[in-house]
Amino acid sequence: MPDNYPPSAVPATSRYELALTHLAGGVTLNVVDRWTGLILLRCDGDVARYAAAILGVNSANDITLAIDKATVRSLSLRVTAKCLAEPTPISDPLSANDRLLLSLMQDLPGVHFSAARVRLLLDFHGINTPNAEVDAALGRLTIAGRLRCIRIGRTAFFDTNTDAHWHIFDTATEELHDLTLTNDQALNASLVAQIDASASERFVVVRD
Repeated sequence: MPDNYPPSAVPATSRYELALTHLAGGVTLNVVDRWTGLILLRCDGDVARYAAAILGVNSANDITLAIDKATVRSLSLRVTAKCLAEPTPISDPLSANDRLLLSLMQDLPGVHFSAARVRLLLDFHGINTPNAEVDAALGRLTIAGRLRCIRIGRTAFFDTNTDAHWHIFDTATEELHDLTLTNDQALNASLVAQIDASASERFVVVRD
């Protein structure tokens, strides 16, 4: 997509919404899939202003507009490319492809990725990667400490939050979710025990 691609040339849809907001002196840009509630792209500061400039909108103002899927893909990849172009510490062992994958996953905080969901994420952004390469990349990112692997039965989930924390697994939907607790570890243990005691077979509490 050309640098001067205007938002007026993008067919409006009701599914993908871009919001540029200013809070406490900072600027944030989010692209949300309104059908699923997922944030497909999130960036702040200079990167948010760069993304706004790609669309030809004034980053000094709060803006909400509809964009189509092709524009979401193009914008996400160009923002990611800009971030990857920043100098990388010599000690960083990750390849550019692994950093791209990690960046795309980090744009969706709170999502716990199975390998299948990672493949859908890459496909959404127009990146065709063989299954074996996806599995290998997730393994490298886990070994490097950039992802946390949580195994539930035969399924491995990958979390961009690498700190140990509580999760709850829904066996009906096979989705893993963060379990938000308090800063009091003794109270947390009591809460988890109560959840375990009252939860049906549908829900499983996991700490990892």
